[in-house]
Amino acid sequence: APPRESFTDDEDEPSDAPTPQVEESDPDPDVPDTDTPPDNSPEPADADADAGAEAPPLAPPPTDPTDVDESEPPSPFDAVTSELITFVEENRGHRFVERPDVVALDDASVTRAFTELVAEDVERYRTDYENYTDIYRAMGVIPDGTSLEEIWTSFGDAGAIGFYDDESGDVVLRGDEVNALTRTTLVHELVHALDDQIHDIERPEYDERDDEIGWTFSALLEGSAGVIENRYRATMTPSERDEEISVSINLPRSVSLSSFTNSFLDLQFGRYTFGEAFVGELWAHGQNAVDAAFADPPTTSEQVIDPSQYGAPAEPRLDPPPADGAVFESGVWGQAGWAA
Repeated sequence: APPRESFTDDEDEPSDAPTPQVEESDPDPDVPDTDTPPDNSPEPADADADAGAEAPPLAPPPTDPTDVDESEPPSPFDAVTSELITFVEENRGHRFVERPDVVALDDASVTRAFTELVAEDVERYRTDYENYTDIYRAMGVIPDGTSLEEIWTSFGDAGAIGFYDDESGDVVLRGDEVNALTRTTLVHELVHALDDQIHDIERPEYDERDDEIGWTFSALLEGSAGVIENRYRATMTPSERDEEISVSINLPRSVSLSSFTNSFLDLQFGRYTFGEAFVGELWAHGQNAVDAAFADPPTTSEQVIDPSQYGAPAEPRLDPPPADGAVFESGVWGQAGWAA
């Protein structure tokens, strides 16, 4: 999938359980709200957890993660990044190996950077994009006459306010103003950066798998970031929450999320809503349970949607039905796909 990003929608307010990140607001009003789980924001890592499952102590980092490169021009995000790095480390239970760069871009530059990353992803997985364009059209997930590449590219115009680039390790934010919305977005993207430094989220070995691990691993990533983002949001004052909503509503955008099909939005936003509920259940057993999931991720969307199935014996796979034509793609269309 394209880079882990945060979105807003012009018709809605940011949700306490964000859904396709970028930092997003609630799904479009026309999108069914059946995917939205209850608030599962867990306690910090040092809260009471199951015996033997507490978070390990933070190891001292090899370098000071708050050490700003003074050779670079000062950024309006330097001070707030140092503050939020500390918050993310304390709540996620790990320290950054190195301080991630936070790049502030104007509206057009953020959209262009997002578009370039989608183009790189398409070049790398061109056959998959072409195949799933046909599959999504056939199932009504995207309209006839459009491609998956076009749909993903237009997401950048629909309100992307930030994303984490796992190739460069940079966090990219829209604008140069520190406000409540950029702070919550920065927390979310810093969690992605930290999880990448600790667990290495670039996993090409998943590319050829025929299960749902692409969707489930993305849900794990977004859930990990969403839980910490909501912990941060819980520390905000009512006026700061109002500011987050106001800035979100008034962001310039050339495409509304209402222009996408409900099925496509449910399939994408589900990684955030279901992922956050899943990781919330893991946090109930302590930080070690969260980290263990990065080593052994769920392989079916059912395991994310119903965490009680995670770790349960796998049900036998059915043989695929006979095809009445040439097979160009095969695999699993799981519970998340059918729900969408």
